[in-house]
Amino acid sequence: MKTLFQALTKQQLPVQTFLLDDGWHNQRTYAKGDAGQFRSKTGPEQDRGTWQLRGLWDFDCNGGLGENGLRWVVDEAKKSFAMVEGVRNSVEVGVWLA
Repeated sequence: MKTLFQALTKQQLPVQTFLLDDGWHNQRTYAKGDAGQFRSKTGPEQDRGTWQLRGLWDFDCNGGLGENGLRWVVDEAKKSFAMVEGVRNSVEVGVWLA
């Protein structure tokens, strides 16, 4: 995320609203099966050629967001984008929850 924020601010892109879509919440894989004609050529070797049923496990943040999780993402987005000329007042940050 830090790399994304740096790239956007370097371009002086005035981001007023930042929305974090899917992928921020915990997910669990709970079934696998043969993918048949849709075999994957990427991903971990043991998962190639399989499909996976994944679903929300809980409403906690994905551990990949780091120690401070979603709080860090929100704080960093607000701090980074507020430095760009053209941003009015404060930066709004939201998360998508389906």
